[in-house]
Amino acid sequence: MNVKVRIYTILFLFILSLGAILPLFHQGFFPIHDNGQVQRVYEMSKALSDGMFPVRWSQDLGFGYGYPFFNFYSPLIYYLSSILYLGGMSAIFSVKFVIILGVLMSGLGMYLLGSKLFNNLAGLTAGLLYVYAPYHALDIYVRGDMAEAFAYALIPFIIFFLIKLCQTKQWRYVVLSSVFYTALILTHNLTALMATPFIFLLSLVFIIRSLYNHNRKMIYYFILTIVCSLLISAFYWLPSLTEMNLTNVNSVTQGGSDYHTQYACLSQLWDSPWGYGGSIPGCVDGLSFRVGKLHLFLSVITFVFFIVILWKKIEFKKYTNIFIALFLGLLFSLFMTLSWSEWLWNLLPFMKFFQFPWRFLILASFFSSLIGGSAVFILEKILHKRFWKLKVGYLYIVVVILLGGILYPKLFIPQTYYNFTDQNYINESYLLWQSSLVSYEYLPKIIKIPSSSKEALAYHPISAKGQILLKNYKQTTTSIEAIIESATTQPITLHIAPFSNWKVYIDSKNISYIPAANGLIVYLPVGLHRLEAFYAQTSVEAWSDIVSIAGIIILFAGIIFISL
Repeated sequence: MNVKVRIYTILFLFILSLGAILPLFHQGFFPIHDNGQVQRVYEMSKALSDGMFPVRWSQDLGFGYGYPFFNFYSPLIYYLSSILYLGGMSAIFSVKFVIILGVLMSGLGMYLLGSKLFNNLAGLTAGLLYVYAPYHALDIYVRGDMAEAFAYALIPFIIFFLIKLCQTKQWRYVVLSSVFYTALILTHNLTALMATPFIFLLSLVFIIRSLYNHNRKMIYYFILTIVCSLLISAFYWLPSLTEMNLTNVNSVTQGGSDYHTQYACLSQLWDSPWGYGGSIPGCVDGLSFRVGKLHLFLSVITFVFFIVILWKKIEFKKYTNIFIALFLGLLFSLFMTLSWSEWLWNLLPFMKFFQFPWRFLILASFFSSLIGGSAVFILEKILHKRFWKLKVGYLYIVVVILLGGILYPKLFIPQTYYNFTDQNYINESYLLWQSSLVSYEYLPKIIKIPSSSKEALAYHPISAKGQILLKNYKQTTTSIEAIIESATTQPITLHIAPFSNWKVYIDSKNISYIPAANGLIVYLPVGLHRLEAFYAQTSVEAWSDIVSIAGIIILFAGIIFISL
């Protein structure tokens, strides 16, 4: 394809995508379900400023106890936002910028994939459908799941680069596939878990093809792509899996987040009222689970065209398996949102962490967008005269733009706007109470959850039963230091979440502490003493860092080896 045509098409796609991001240029922010995005950027930036990398601990969240939030919640978008924030931008702008980047990337990734599988017009149509999929709007402007929204943008890139690797057999696509798959894992673990079986299946198909062609080099390439991705991201997923038993994470699978009560209804996939509320049992929810009428209509039309192709025995052998895979992928993703799939959810214990079966709408959006875009390609195959192929192709994209412009942009609007600044989100009171109420499932099980804002513990980070005099108190993400004078030998409490990462010293001597419901209890002798507490990585965290570094070395060693 002409490079100039591709560039113009991408620019046209970006212009048409503006409707999805225009509300983000409004001053301030807007209400969302996961109202902790700005705060997490602030906490990540503070940890980086304090010299922690990789960032694991959040100092202020968890009602002031702090806890290893970034060990369990995929951190990539907060790293990206923190770069902007540390560079002088506001935290709100930094969050918005990453959202805008994700929206544009979603269209670009799907365009590249659609044009690679089919043609330029199919890629453009698929890109537009993917940008404006209703679930995309739901993630950004209702749920506020910025991590999932960014992960949404990465899926097409992974598939595109794996296909390019199969076609070109070039090492650079090993690198690009690994980078984007690693990014997916580090952006949103549940989306990565959802997409991984499809990624593995596609890689397996390519490996089998390589075996058939006696091309061992390609087998190594695909295996290395997956292995390097898992190695590089190990600093996140390895501690997350091995240390989650120390937390209350199972609480996120109970009550209103129990998947048994959160299936979508079949009618909701076609049409359900757009709202800004929550998900409840039954078929009348406060938010919409529509796939998109245009997406579903075009998918049905494409299926009809596909049957016509087979019936007329038009030369289509190269694409038959692609379309079968896309149709099966769409049906499977829709099936997983419905109660009909409960037997499968019950069969796999880890599925409970998805919480909401309707999360599979992210895959339904992917497959329906790609299928809807391919309709223009498959229609051209049915028509024989080039003149009519061009006419129908351009007419199709115009109709999609017009219909999409009527149905979808109105979904990409917040419920209202808050004329907030960063301080509304990162002041001490908000961080220690309102933000902590949003997410505290990663606190250790022993911690007692405060019942009111007055109990938020960072207001008094060190306490004692008797009288103490606190001097030169200093706290960072990774340490607490203070000079303490005590009239008696007595227990004092450091109000830090009692994870084994923390090491406590009195007068430079390492001492043991007692984990308690309100922090770490240590015994302070009578007199004037220097108390220090330092965050140290666990052995699992330290080894996971080494594994990640090894993955990076392997990937770059391959680049050097290939270039020699």
